Amino acid sequence: MHPQGEATITLSTGRHPITYELTDFVIFDERYSYLQTQPDVTVLYEHSYNDLHHPLVWARQTERSRVVYDGLGHDTASYDSAGQVEVLRRSVLWLLRDL
Repeated sequence: MHPQGEATITLSTGRHPITYELTDFVIFDERYSYLQTQPDVTVLYEHSYNDLHHPLVWARQTERSRVVYDGLGHDTASYDSAGQVEVLRRSVLWLLRDL
């Protein structure tokens, strides 16, 4: 399920190259909730709903590959958030190994 509307997206870790020196940001978007992640992923951003934290953006790296999941960006309103645009930009750089 995904609640709609404006919400603050909370930084889960600033220790990853994608999120280094980034902060929380506000976004108007659908926010997937109750997703489950595997132990080998790093949750980068999450949101709170019903007093629970729900992962929205995460990354995974193996010896040979990198993966980023971003559950935001359902429509153009999502990209009105400078925070979302920066997370997307840095995710692409990390995937290309330029970050």
